[in-house]
Amino acid sequence: MTCVKCKELGQKSVLTSGYTTVTAMYFEPFYDENGVFHSHNRNVRKSTYNCSNGHAIVVSSTAMCPSCNFGGQESVSVVDSNNNSGTLTINLGE
Repeated sequence: MTCVKCKELGQKSVLTSGYTTVTAMYFEPFYDENGVFHSHNRNVRKSTYNCSNGHAIVVSSTAMCPSCNFGGQESVSVVDSNNNSGTLTINLGE
């Protein structure tokens, strides 16, 4: 993984991992009318990283159902040392 902001600016940096949190709600998996297994897990995993150039990065993601395009979103938020922030959202299911 590389720092999104440093890549944008053409800089080199080192990332260190911070902490990871995961919401812990239960979402019951199910089989649809065709007998296909689905797991629509809406829990969010957030991982933090610190960049050697002063950027703080938070990656938030949800798991994708193994049978359909439900979930599978990832967003990357970056805050620089001047408290400027931006967010990039990626839908992994499409």
